[in-house]
Amino acid sequence: MDKNTLITIVVFIGILLLVGAYTFFVQQSARLSERDAEATSTLNASEDTPYTDLEGNEFTFDSFKGQVRVVNAWASWCPFCTAELPDFELLAQEFSEQDVAVIAINRKEPRERAVQFLDTVGTFTHTNFVVDLTDAYYISVGGFSMPETVFYDSQGNITFHKRGAMTLQEMREHTQNAINATQQ
Repeated sequence: MDKNTLITIVVFIGILLLVGAYTFFVQQSARLSERDAEATSTLNASEDTPYTDLEGNEFTFDSFKGQVRVVNAWASWCPFCTAELPDFELLAQEFSEQDVAVIAINRKEPRERAVQFLDTVGTFTHTNFVVDLTDAYYISVGGFSMPETVFYDSQGNITFHKRGAMTLQEMREHTQNAINATQQ
């Protein structure tokens, strides 16, 4: 094989790799946009909701329309979730005057287990706790990590989606970004 043939083969393989990478990127972007749209539409669901509050009453996101929302998916078996929940309470306290709702959605655990667990973690007066026995929210955001947190502006648009644990400082920054997105 001569040098020109080898160069032609290498260039051809490079072009194939670039086309493949571009195609993959476009498909991934489309999938993420679909997930974001589904997650946003979940906030607007008001009928046949699978959610309840900690008292067992039906819960919908309707009462938080027009607010910046920080929605965290958590479970009692997740050590990172346990560490984050008190920070979400601090976040809710700090931003309570700025029309921000912090909503913590428990994944597929009986309401009683969630309540008992929360009693061992701390006192929560500003965080809105929700039980999701069907895992509908986590599925709607394409969840694959624990915890997962989605930040929405006041229009219900996703401004940031974090997979995995967050620091309180990260929470503050992304909440402020969601507020700023609303004001633009």
